Amino acid sequence: MKVSGYDATQRAVIEEDAGADAIHAEISGGTSGPATLQRALGDRVSYRVREVPLTSGEARGYARAEMLRRSRSFVTATGATPGVADLIVGSTLNLRNVGAPFEGAGYYVTRMSHTYDITVGFRTRFEAERPWIGALR
Repeated sequence: MKVSGYDATQRAVIEEDAGADAIHAEISGGTSGPATLQRALGDRVSYRVREVPLTSGEARGYARAEMLRRSRSFVTATGATPGVADLIVGSTLNLRNVGAPFEGAGYYVTRMSHTYDITVGFRTRFEAERPWIGALR
């Protein structure tokens, strides 16, 4: 992930990048999104062009944040479960019976809602994501 800008005080171009190592601390198994992309498409460069940083530190921060944002949403899940009152955004999930590459821990809840109706009772719907995919068995 590359981010470019211009430092007017130094009169110099700014170019900073963040690599796949930014996400390694969050991977507890399997293959990360950046590693999968590397294997499938080879070396490539991706640019973030939304902001124009004015310092190298700012550009580094933008590059790292974008790499984390993209990597964390590599695997997404949407589901419903019998009501779990403790489930909140930021909670971690361990999914089961969803297929070998997607099972296991490491999912972070990004959106959820609790509902109750007379037919089904208390239900929790959620969206979650994680930065890696497991191996096929």
